[in-house]
Amino acid sequence: MDFFTHLTISLLISILLSGSLANVYALFGVLIGLLPDFDFAFFPLWKRMPLAGHHGITHTLVFILLTSGIIYAVLAFFFGYSDLKLLYIMVLTGSLHILGDFMGTGGVAPLYPLEKGYSSLNIDLGNNPFLMTFSFMGMIFLVIVSIGYLGILSMTEAAVLLGLIYIVYLVSRFLLKTYNERKQENIGFVALPTVLPWKWKFAKRIDTFEEIEIYFKTRDGIERYSIPKERKNKISTCQDLVYSYWHPMVQAQMGFFRYPYYRIICDKEKKEIIWNSVDMGKLTEVHVILTENKLKVVTSLRD
Repeated sequence: MDFFTHLTISLLISILLSGSLANVYALFGVLIGLLPDFDFAFFPLWKRMPLAGHHGITHTLVFILLTSGIIYAVLAFFFGYSDLKLLYIMVLTGSLHILGDFMGTGGVAPLYPLEKGYSSLNIDLGNNPFLMTFSFMGMIFLVIVSIGYLGILSMTEAAVLLGLIYIVYLVSRFLLKTYNERKQENIGFVALPTVLPWKWKFAKRIDTFEEIEIYFKTRDGIERYSIPKERKNKISTCQDLVYSYWHPMVQAQMGFFRYPYYRIICDKEKKEIIWNSVDMGKLTEVHVILTENKLKVVTSLRD
């Protein structure tokens, strides 16, 4: 989920449990609700320490419980503030951040170290501009209610109303995903979300001993992409670029996406592979350029 959705949901939880927008509960509820995405500060470590990568250790229940406990202990020991409701709110907003990302396309490993692979429900894009806009407007709505411009609604009533809209939206997307996957023509494929709830992409992944096979349904039929599991230490030819999927810098950018595909450019002037992901459409591209037997990795965004 995007920044504004995490922020708004954290505010909703704080309001529902405290009845107000301006108090210590909302302050620390929002802090822990947003803290997992501070993993971008670890970006220089991503290629050396996969656990420090995006949706890594900060998106686990261990991190949320430990961080909330430390903040609670500091407040209690140094400031004499030991309200268990505050601890409960921090744990809940942090856990809902993880749940929100679990419902998106990127995936998380919430039960680490019991699980080390990424998992997700894939019912919405990790960053859906429509949901982002709604959440931003929802945050403004809560502020307006809090200063009394809408006297007919209390803060709790406003939070309940906004929360119900989120629940209806996410449940609807889940039901649409289930419906699309059960269509006869889509049996065996996973329905992956797009920006619009009624449009889905369909992909299938098969892991064999030698390769990862990705099947992607398009208007022209089914496209197949093969990614060898053999890791080449030296990539010297253009066709070898398919092995760059396992390069640490590539994995740091898109390693947790389940359905990668690619486009190879081989000519006299350029040797390049462009990695993408069915999960994320064409929002993220990882360009791996081969020049004089050296790899250059560049990430770009597309509209």
